Amino acid sequence: MGSRKRGRDEMEASEPAPEPTMLDKLRNMWEFSNLMQYIYIFGRAVKIDEDLTIEDLENECLKPEPSSVLSDIGLALLKYVSSHRGLTPEIFDEYTRRQYVAKAPERNPFGEEEEPSKFAEFDVFTKIRVLVQLSQWTLINADRMRERMTETKDNEQIQWV
Repeated sequence: MGSRKRGRDEMEASEPAPEPTMLDKLRNMWEFSNLMQYIYIFGRAVKIDEDLTIEDLENECLKPEPSSVLSDIGLALLKYVSSHRGLTPEIFDEYTRRQYVAKAPERNPFGEEEEPSKFAEFDVFTKIRVLVQLSQWTLINADRMRERMTETKDNEQIQWV
């Protein structure tokens, strides 16, 4: 049986690809998988719930209301990055903005207005990017992170630096 190419009319009449779902878009973000990998490897060291699974994180990202889990992850990362020891959810936005101003002002999603934009009001993709940025800043001082890791063998720690 010979091969048959579809004609132009036939191609144009075919249905367009369906719009990717929110879950598809989330799963296609390299930042999402990077964040989950970070939590898996370093979560305990920065006091993020070690029982958090990728399915849990996906579900939190898909919730229509702001996720307390994402905020808790952000606060845990900020506490590690910041020298401010009394950080609370109420001042998270201001102190995260300060980190951006000092380290990456060109990527600052919190703005420059007197009152910072609210993490809780960001779309889920921006939230994930903020969390990834905070996680990357925790690794600036690898020795400090190494001290908090539970691995005892040097070769286990060398694998992630």
